[in-house]
Amino acid sequence: MRIVLTIALILSSLNLMYANLELDWKRESTSAEFNYDHYKKIETGLEDLNAFHQDFAFKLYHLGKYRESLEQIAKYEANKTSYRLTVLKASNYLELNDYEKAIESFLLSKNMIPSRFLPKYELFILYTQILKDEGLSRDMAKEINETPIKVMSPYVLSVKHEASKYLKIQ
Repeated sequence: MRIVLTIALILSSLNLMYANLELDWKRESTSAEFNYDHYKKIETGLEDLNAFHQDFAFKLYHLGKYRESLEQIAKYEANKTSYRLTVLKASNYLELNDYEKAIESFLLSKNMIPSRFLPKYELFILYTQILKDEGLSRDMAKEINETPIKVMSPYVLSVKHEASKYLKIQ
């Protein structure tokens, strides 16, 4: 009986420590100031919490720590995948000038949710401005033009307009 109580007490203590780490992270994530060292400390206790890795990846990206952001994304992707993180992953690679991996990630995100314009537009920009590949640029411009608009926004109209303009020049 004593062993059972001891085990129950240990498990309760671990649950309490984990709950405190989660509360600590929630406080930190809503703070106006991002404390990198504190996040690293919290990470050791929240290693299995995907939402933490997602949050940390975005914060690291905004700090310009692209490689560390990619590490957090890899931890997240070990358990699941997400459109938002796949786009973030592509953006990290873009910032690191790793265009091959950026294209690979933008293509994946484009296929995850085909109605989204962001990955298509980023691919269009990569193909036209960086790779200067007219064939890929034209194909992506056509795909953008053929994608129906689900939610009207200035961004979507601007992307569609730019793709149409490119096709008229060709």
